[in-house]
Amino acid sequence: MCCIRAIWLHRNEIIFKGKILNVPQLIFLIKTHLGWWFKAKFSKCTTSIVDLVMDLHVFEPLDFRTSLANVSAPWCPPSTGFIKFNVDGAMKVDVSVGNIGGILRDVSSCSRFTFSLLMGSGSSALAELTCNCVCC
Repeated sequence: MCCIRAIWLHRNEIIFKGKILNVPQLIFLIKTHLGWWFKAKFSKCTTSIVDLVMDLHVFEPLDFRTSLANVSAPWCPPSTGFIKFNVDGAMKVDVSVGNIGGILRDVSSCSRFTFSLLMGSGSSALAELTCNCVCC
């Protein structure tokens, strides 16, 4: 969602402020939004946003599985007139392979779109970040 938001904001600047497409700036904004999302989700992480923006692989050696081990949240349908897109990434314990996926549902909980992709080796943190990038 952070990727979609960054693209939308950049698009608005092009349309309403006459700016030109600046792909490096857009990529920087997306990576910055991802960094802030990551820091919010993994609040115990001490690595800086700057390090993440400079290199997404900086989080590969970190293991956040223990911080998420007991997290459980029930799925709630979106408000009338809206749709909900849930995504997730997961990695095997030995970090040899992972998957990312998502599901789009409407207010009656009907599935409108799903995806699942095999991911190469890496950390669970990288799987989470990749999932959010791929969705855009």
